Amino acid sequence: MPTDILIYAIVAAVMVFWLKNVIGTRHGDERERPNPFKDKGSISITYRRKSVG
Repeated sequence: MPTDILIYAIVAAVMVFWLKNVIGTRHGDERERPNPFKDKGSISITYRRKSVG
């Protein structure tokens, strides 16, 4: 049983290291990305009920 925990810990550590390299960290020098949800206005969704009968 203790070897299972050791294997899971090693896999978790490798995944954390891999994610840190893939995602990276923010340094403040990144370019400003436009917000695709800004200035779209409000979207109203209407739902229709089906009449049963």
